[in-house]
Amino acid sequence: MKTKTITITVLLTATCLLLVNLLFSFDLFKDEIVKVGWYNSYGENKNISIYSAYTLFLIPFTVCFYCFSTFFLFEVKTYVNKYLGGIAFTLWCICAVEKILMILFYLYVLLNFNGDEMYKSYELFWATTGKSDYPLMWLLLTSDILSGLYFMDFYCHLAAYFFFAIIFALLIRKERAFGITGIVVMAIPFLLLLLSLPYAYLTNLCWIVLCTVVLWRLGKSSSDKHFILQ
Repeated sequence: MKTKTITITVLLTATCLLLVNLLFSFDLFKDEIVKVGWYNSYGENKNISIYSAYTLFLIPFTVCFYCFSTFFLFEVKTYVNKYLGGIAFTLWCICAVEKILMILFYLYVLLNFNGDEMYKSYELFWATTGKSDYPLMWLLLTSDILSGLYFMDFYCHLAAYFFFAIIFALLIRKERAFGITGIVVMAIPFLLLLLSLPYAYLTNLCWIVLCTVVLWRLGKSSSDKHFILQ
C-alpha cells in the first residue's frame, strides 16, 4: 500500500474523530445512555455507561484510524534501529488490539441492552439468573478484565508515544520537518496522558498536522531530493 494512500486515510479518519469529539463536547450524541452494572446491599456498585450514538459514530473511525496508523508507523520504524523500532511498533500494535477489544465489548453492550435495564441488584439478579443468562457480561462485571484493559491502554499508549518520539528525533537528520513534527505529535499526547488531562481532541489534531506535513513533503519530493517515506 502506498504511503500517500495510508496517510490520506489516517488524515481523514483523524479529522472525522476530531469532528465527532467536538460535537460531543457541545452536548450532541448524549441523548441515549446504555448503563450496565450492579449494586448490592452494602452500598457497593460497579457500572459501565456508554453513550450509544457517540460510540457508534466513533467505532468505524477508530478501527480505521488504528489500522492505517499502524501501517504508517510500520513504515516509520523501518528507518531506525530494528530493536528500537520493534519495541515501539509492538507497543503500538498492543494499543490497537486493546482498542479493538474494547470496541467489541461496546458493540456487545449496545447490541444487547438498552437504557439502564441491566443496572440491577447483584444479589437478586447478577448472582442468580444474570450469571447464567449473560455469562460474558457477568464475567466482565465481576472480574478485573476491563480494569486490566484500561490499565494496558494507558501504559502502552504512554510507552508507544515515548518510543516513537525518540524515533522521530532520530529522523531529524534525514527529514527535519517530518522529524520535528513527529516529536511534537508524540510528545503532546504523552504529556497529556502523563498529567491525566483530556487528550482526544489534541491527539486527533496532532495526527492531522503530521499527515499534512507528510503529504506536503511527498508533494515536494523529487528524484534528487526524495522524501524518506515513499
